[in-house]
Amino acid sequence: GRRKPIKPLSECGNLEAKPENGLAAVRFINGLNQDVNLTIDSKRFVAVQRNYSASEYSLLERDRYNNGKCITEMGEFTLELGLLDFGASYTIVITNVSGGAVKTWKSEDIKANNVHMAWQLPQYLLISAG
Repeated sequence: GRRKPIKPLSECGNLEAKPENGLAAVRFINGLNQDVNLTIDSKRFVAVQRNYSASEYSLLERDRYNNGKCITEMGEFTLELGLLDFGASYTIVITNVSGGAVKTWKSEDIKANNVHMAWQLPQYLLISAG
């Protein structure tokens, strides 16, 4: 896959609005002293430089992402992100590697949608028709 460009944390902007189409936005901050290559799912690859560099946001479908990979100079480790929910924005900080796993801290920067998009459709049709 193609690697996404990386910016230092000081140059990274925050997402100001919810991701469109009910997608979840996620970015990574690498707290390790070595570069990491992340595989979120079989289609998404992100490279993040060492010492608190940050990735761009990636837009993902709502799902549980518990089978990712984090490859460092020390080896390959499982990356568990948990549920990335409709319309939310997350920052995942990679804090350390311990016990054969990558330790992360997940912050929900923009809260997930309370109501699924499908439930909003009848309301939209009524408003449009009337």
